[in-house]
This record gives sequence, structure tokens and C-alpha cells, in this order.
Amino acid sequence: MAKTTVINIRMEPEIKKATKDLFVKYGLTVSEAVNIFLDLAIKHSGKPFEVDLSIWSKESKLKNKL
Repeated sequence: MAKTTVINIRMEPEIKKATKDLFVKYGLTVSEAVNIFLDLAIKHSGKPFEVDLSIWSKESKLKNKL
């Protein structure tokens, strides 16, 4: 078995629950989903998808759509 390391991140409880509920539908844990994202970021030498920061901010209502 490969060695693993622990990463701690902070997120709002609602986002954590919504993320867990989303990925369980695909048979993934949040850890597995994060590993997939990070692996894709490495393979793309950057973000693996387009991100439009103009539509998201801490004050936006976007997070409330979860």
C-alpha cells in the first residue's frame, strides 16, 4: 500500500455536507474526489477546468445554491 499524508482544510459545514452528499452518488469519498482533482491539476500543469472568479466571492449568493 502506498504511503499517504494528511491534508487539513477548513470549509463551512454546509459545503462539507453538500460535497459528501454529491460524491457519494459517484461512489467516492471526499478524499478520493480531492485526490482526483489534484491528480488532474498535476496532469494539466494547473487547474483542470475553467474557473470564473467574477461570479464567486465570499459575499456572493452562489454558495447558498448548494
